[in-house]
Amino acid sequence: MKAQFVTYEIALKLKELGFDSPCLAYFNGDGEICQTSWDILESNEKLNYVMGNKSDLILCPIWQQVFDFLHNKHIYVCISKQEYGWHTSIKRKGKMTKYDNWLEPFIEVRKQIILKAIKLKYKNCLIE
Repeated sequence: MKAQFVTYEIALKLKELGFDSPCLAYFNGDGEICQTSWDILESNEKLNYVMGNKSDLILCPIWQQVFDFLHNKHIYVCISKQEYGWHTSIKRKGKMTKYDNWLEPFIEVRKQIILKAIKLKYKNCLIE
């Protein structure tokens, strides 16, 4: 089940970008995934309030929430299966920004393409 959730590294970057959607789990200060009741995990603000203002608690979204979050920020990530691996692309504001071909397993491809998309969003934040 843990494979359905993003990595701690990605969760930290998402928090910096303003990710604040309801999640099924959170990371504790040691970077371990913890699950709790739905009503506690409505936002980072409520999570920190309920858990005693521990700033080291981070919302832990599932992968689909990350794709949706980036889509709402006008970063479009596409992963498609090709004959010899995976083809990925990232579009920003209607322009193709990045594309790659990967031979790694899907789980690693998904992680790396999300990290690239987040990096593009950081650059976009600096421009806007």
